[in-house]
Amino acid sequence: MLKDLKISQQREKRRWFILPIAEQMSHIGGEVLRAIAWKEKGNQNYSHMALDRALELLDLQLQDSRYIHRLK
Repeated sequence: MLKDLKISQQREKRRWFILPIAEQMSHIGGEVLRAIAWKEKGNQNYSHMALDRALELLDLQLQDSRYIHRLK
C-alpha cells in the first residue's frame, strides 16, 4: 500500500510541473481556503492537513524550473 502511495505521489508531482502557473496558484489558494473553512468549523486536524498540503504545493511551485527566473 505504501508503494502505491509513493507511485501516486510521483505521478502527481510530474503532473504538477505541466500545469500553468495560474492553475498551480489556484490549487494552492484552494487548499488555503479549505484550511480556513475547516478552522472556522472547529476541525483543527483537517485545517492543519489542508495547510500542510498548501505548503507542499507551494514548495513544488518553487521547484518548477519554468518559473525560476521569477524568484528574487
